[in-house]
Amino acid sequence: MTNDGTPPKNTSVRVIGMNALNAAGSNLEEVMQSLQIDSTALEKADRLPPEIDPLPFPATIGVIHDELSSDFTPDALNTRQLALAWKSLAPLKNKIHRLVKQRGAARIALLLGTSTGGILTTELMLKEQKESGNKQHSQTDNYNCFEAHAMDAAARHLATRLGIHGPVYALSSACASGAKAIASAQRLIDAGICDAAIAGGVDTLCRMTLHGFHSLKVLSATPCAPFQDSPKGMNVAEGAAWLLLERNDEKAAPALAFLRGIGESSDAHHISAPDPTGKSQEKAMAKALTAGNVSAQQIEYVNAHGTGTAANDAAEGPAIQRLFPQAAVSSSKGTFGHQLGAAGAAEAIVAIKALHGAELSPSGSLNRDTFLHWQRSRQERMKAEEGFVLSNSLAFGGANISLLFSKQPWSEGKAASSQSRKYRFGIQSWSSEVINPGSDNQSLGKEILAPRPRARASELTRSFASTLGRLNLSKDELAKTPMIIGSALGQLQTTKNLIDLFLAGDSSPLAFQSSVHNAVAGGLSIALKNQLPSSSVAGGFRSSTAALIEAASYLLTHQEMEKVIVLVGEESPPQTVGLPPYPTATAGIVLTRASDARPYALHFDPEHGTEERAQKDTCLPLPEETPLLADHPTIHFLRLIEAMNRGLPSYSLNEPSGPQQFFIKRKIEGESAHD
Repeated sequence: MTNDGTPPKNTSVRVIGMNALNAAGSNLEEVMQSLQIDSTALEKADRLPPEIDPLPFPATIGVIHDELSSDFTPDALNTRQLALAWKSLAPLKNKIHRLVKQRGAARIALLLGTSTGGILTTELMLKEQKESGNKQHSQTDNYNCFEAHAMDAAARHLATRLGIHGPVYALSSACASGAKAIASAQRLIDAGICDAAIAGGVDTLCRMTLHGFHSLKVLSATPCAPFQDSPKGMNVAEGAAWLLLERNDEKAAPALAFLRGIGESSDAHHISAPDPTGKSQEKAMAKALTAGNVSAQQIEYVNAHGTGTAANDAAEGPAIQRLFPQAAVSSSKGTFGHQLGAAGAAEAIVAIKALHGAELSPSGSLNRDTFLHWQRSRQERMKAEEGFVLSNSLAFGGANISLLFSKQPWSEGKAASSQSRKYRFGIQSWSSEVINPGSDNQSLGKEILAPRPRARASELTRSFASTLGRLNLSKDELAKTPMIIGSALGQLQTTKNLIDLFLAGDSSPLAFQSSVHNAVAGGLSIALKNQLPSSSVAGGFRSSTAALIEAASYLLTHQEMEKVIVLVGEESPPQTVGLPPYPTATAGIVLTRASDARPYALHFDPEHGTEERAQKDTCLPLPEETPLLADHPTIHFLRLIEAMNRGLPSYSLNEPSGPQQFFIKRKIEGESAHD
């Protein structure tokens, strides 16, 4: 059995609703109208949202000037990210209510892709602290790091308002986040974990991205020009986009399109620059074709990532041309900018609209003549029953993902049962790390990280590397096993230090590229030369649950995958963000489908408890040298590890506020790890 990450033939998941909000329009209709004309919605950075100070450098950006609702309570939750998310999602409420009524609230997932989460709110709080001499004022009075800054905060609040009780978490793989959320939705539906999903991406403008990309010298002072002879650079923008996905069965609503296949890869090349050969990007596109049983010659249109930077265009353009010399190719970023975590969702919607003959501007095309020929035949395409389009996303950390959409379902695909099922997975090995504040941890992770990257790495990265290095996997196994990393706040100290630099008028390109939520996943992939998919997920205090669900979905839908590494952890927070002091703590397990004898099996019941469920134990004592608070974000996963270290017969991992139930138990002789 191979473990190369090639996806299996999957079912066709229906797209039954979609909407977008960005600089080009307040809704999908307005956005598509803007894409039809050869103009841009981008503007000089002199009308920033009122929360952001004027920029000290020239830039052209995508700004949303719509009036935004702030009716989420308490006031601490009224972040700009949440307001954008709700305004763009509200038009789909009726369709969501139908899903809840027909499918059941526990059978619907809400998956949010985001690169920066609520970091803008943290920036405002730190700015006020600095200007007021650290005295408490309005921003700091209301500030709550887990309810504002955390990558998944908006997802949790949206799910509460909409009555969603299924898996709820964020995918934060930088600029691939929105597409990653859509891919996760397909896996959850294909695996039978849920019947429908609300999936999309939301990101706002903030100092960290504007100053950060400026420090990398890739910002353009004029609207970007993807795939042109002299790339100008990129334009940071804000936006939100959502797709409603539903199981393709007799209960489903009429389809706008079908999500036919997903392809993912990791460059394992550089934390902020794409693989210049384009081979890794090409691999992701080829995997999407294999997953959807579609040939390269059948692809009519590719919506490229196309940022307009020299490095991106030089890598992605030739990769697309090698696979799809006949296809029309364009980037939408010249119209509404690079929406970071929202880009993958917004551009997937553009690809779906193109599938049905929508007219698009040729300004961001890879080959203008091919693009114009494709546009002239759009009426014929609208009448044709067949049709296939692709949407690409690339990201920091070397994450690549391609989404394949079609007009028709794949008739040979067999839908998984929509009834709740119980799953078992073997646990091959486990380890954990707790770093008390003030400890000397420079040598942590030396088995994985070379001296120079280790010296530059954050405490969280070193801790994850140390946990990974003690999972009893060979270097060859580490290079051929996908990784899922769960963390609500990520490298919080690095992020806070970077914001302080920007507030002082300084910058650091190294700190910026290391601050993104999936920098840990990217850094570990590079160190291990691992080109398989990796995902960074966030679920607040339930991040371990989110990571386990994500890992389970990969194993259940990729039959050739033997195992997945699951790492969960949080970094000791700086005092200025209002969190109680706690140590950096990480934990990891190797989840496997192998049927041979393993010491433990992890049981997952997607909805409710089971007759085998262990008695809930939230008070399992940890060693005295592990001074963790009862509400430490990683406490549940660490207790699971400790239960296995002690050889306990069973332990439950039933975190609050969610229907997902996990527990481990010793394996019975002859019992299969997966049924």
